[in-house]
Amino acid sequence: MKSPFFKAMCVAALVALCGIQSSAKATTEQREQLAAQFITNMYNNYLYEDYDFLKAHCTQSMLQVLAENYDYDCDDGDCYAGWMFRTDTQDSASDDEHPNAVVAVKSVGDGWYEYEFYDGGFRGVTRLKLLFDGDTIMIDDLEKVYDEVREKYKELED
Repeated sequence: MKSPFFKAMCVAALVALCGIQSSAKATTEQREQLAAQFITNMYNNYLYEDYDFLKAHCTQSMLQVLAENYDYDCDDGDCYAGWMFRTDTQDSASDDEHPNAVVAVKSVGDGWYEYEFYDGGFRGVTRLKLLFDGDTIMIDDLEKVYDEVREKYKELED
């Protein structure tokens, strides 16, 4: 038969482990909320066009990708393809029905967050790999998941 002291220690250890697990879960939930706020703010306020924002919130490898995808003459130092965070639209289809805005953000694991948005009336879905560096969120990678404009052009070509 185990001593009352041993039972008390086991209960205390179990309570401590549950507290640690609960704390880690809260941190994950907090990160998901911070990521959703960050992405929504970035997209809805067109911060992807602000080079100071990109320099402050993109890793060097992400900045390199944005620079390599910049298609125009770059006479003024750094030039970044901020449009990569959007769809391929150049003109609005109808902003009245679907204003430019993020409609959903979800975690898809391993630091990747997927955001669904409307851009000029067209639907898009993009994934961002986010790194949390203290209070700063850094964008480390980007993947297009769905671009309604691209899909419509593909249909026209077929």
